[in-house]
Amino acid sequence: MSLRASVVVVSRHRAEALRRCLVSLQQVWAVAFEVIVVADPAGIDAVGDMPGVIRIPFDAANIAQARNLGIDAARGDIISFIDDDAVAEPCWLERLLEPFADPEVAAVGGYVIGRNGFSYQWKGRLVSRDASTQDWDPGAPIPDGWAVKTEGTNMAVRSDVLRGLGGFDPAYRFYLDETDLNIRLAQAGHRVDLVPDARVHHGFAESARRGPDRVPRDLTDIGRSTAAFARRHAPDQAEGIVARIRAEQAARVARYLANRKLTRDQAKALMAGFDTGVADAPAPTPLEPRPSPVAAAGGSVAPFPPPRPRSDLAVVSGRPWQRARVQDAAQSSDQPSLAVILEPTTRRHQLRFLSDGYWLQTGGIWGASERSGPMVQPGRFGRRVGREAQRLAVSFGIRLRKKKSIEQDFPHEGS
Repeated sequence: MSLRASVVVVSRHRAEALRRCLVSLQQVWAVAFEVIVVADPAGIDAVGDMPGVIRIPFDAANIAQARNLGIDAARGDIISFIDDDAVAEPCWLERLLEPFADPEVAAVGGYVIGRNGFSYQWKGRLVSRDASTQDWDPGAPIPDGWAVKTEGTNMAVRSDVLRGLGGFDPAYRFYLDETDLNIRLAQAGHRVDLVPDARVHHGFAESARRGPDRVPRDLTDIGRSTAAFARRHAPDQAEGIVARIRAEQAARVARYLANRKLTRDQAKALMAGFDTGVADAPAPTPLEPRPSPVAAAGGSVAPFPPPRPRSDLAVVSGRPWQRARVQDAAQSSDQPSLAVILEPTTRRHQLRFLSDGYWLQTGGIWGASERSGPMVQPGRFGRRVGREAQRLAVSFGIRLRKKKSIEQDFPHEGS
């Protein structure tokens, strides 16, 4: 019997990002799954006429509470989570669910790629009860006192396990909410795996807590969550944990102050907010098991959308002056599509998924895509497009369809 899957997306004040996330989920293949959106009124409106989406109105600044509403409505055997400012690669859910074929696996996490589309934001990590983290290679031994760290924007948990643990703790309005769950999973003796090639691309979109350039606007909830976490998991070390994380946040604020992205008054207000959050943190309370939805008993998961067959990667390329034609061709494709637009420079590449339903890669013909490689990449336009297209096809686990170059249809003399 195949496992039924639910995907929960929480969104608040980021309707455009939510829409893009849902479009990426429409391109996920080979797995039948339902989507549950927990969002403010603008987010619910952004869902529009997308079929198969369960909509749950919620407009409070508490991501743990919002995720719990999604858990309560989920009918899948596995409940997955992705943030509204993230997008999924087409193979994401298929790869994330594979380890659950082993009944001993209770939860699974994937890797997260950052804004440039190439560099990893988070890979394998472990976390301890004092909120310290360390890098970890999946499959390596786990030292005593450490738990596998999953990221809230790319994780999945068996629904019976998640409900049995009480879901997410609403004490964490933001920050450390999934870390708290990781510790509780470990304490209960559950096995957690990581799948490096189950990837999402995460944007760190603007919110009430940070600006579009990631400059912090409010540290109150970080202070609150820090104190709540320390008092629950390491009460004997709570004061030291809070002091350490406060120092980390102060160093972060100081960097933005040095770069003139914050004023001294704003920096002082941010640290005062952290201290207010610490003082406001609630005492730890036991979490009660969450009830299963009535529909889960013998019910079926309405797929969103119907399972999409695996298909090849279509690639369209051109120069900057051909951008409109390239993007129109990519948007009109009925397959996963990559539009590659390269200029005759060494500018580093950017890769992002657009809400029009295709991936766009831009940069210089001789610029770096993978940040770990040489900064200058020799080669001609056609060969460079081929290398980048093949790299993405391998990442997606699919074949590369014959490439189409707009340049061949609309040549530009002297290019």
